[in-house]
Amino acid sequence: ARDRTPIELAITVLLLVILVIVYRNPVTMMLPLLTIGASLMTAQGLISLVSLKTGLPISNQAIVLLTAMIAGAGTDYAVFLISRYHDYVRRGDDSDQALQRALASIGKVIAASAATVGVTFLGMGFAKLGLFSTTGLSLAMGIATAFVGAVTLLPAVMVLAGRRGWIKPRKDVAARFWRHM
Repeated sequence: ARDRTPIELAITVLLLVILVIVYRNPVTMMLPLLTIGASLMTAQGLISLVSLKTGLPISNQAIVLLTAMIAGAGTDYAVFLISRYHDYVRRGDDSDQALQRALASIGKVIAASAATVGVTFLGMGFAKLGLFSTTGLSLAMGIATAFVGAVTLLPAVMVLAGRRGWIKPRKDVAARFWRHM
């Protein structure tokens, strides 16, 4: 419990730095954090409920690992969706159309990623080492929750912000860099 707060703070600061570099827009960079926070709270509640109802043991380290996994996966899912959304907006689509197209195209990638990682974590439940066997189900539930947040909550908030022009893409600095390479 003592280590959890500094670890979560470090994760949040690192995510903010990465998102500032990637988006350079305060509203856009807050979208992944909002989705990750909601997913983390939901996953913790679900895991607690499952543990209480079934008696499945949950390792103390599961909470810290859960935070890291949801932060990593949630950031990936959000960056995938927002980047594809920005691509479609740059091509001339309006906000709603860009989001629909982005979710239709990148949603499959996010689902495949979540399924792969989730099944892998479920496999940890068969490990003989206690730490792995007591964290696998929790982490799989966390990944599933991050996925659901990325394809429901994130697009819903993007619709509201996109219609107001709050998450319009900035000038594409990276493309110029890669062309010079």
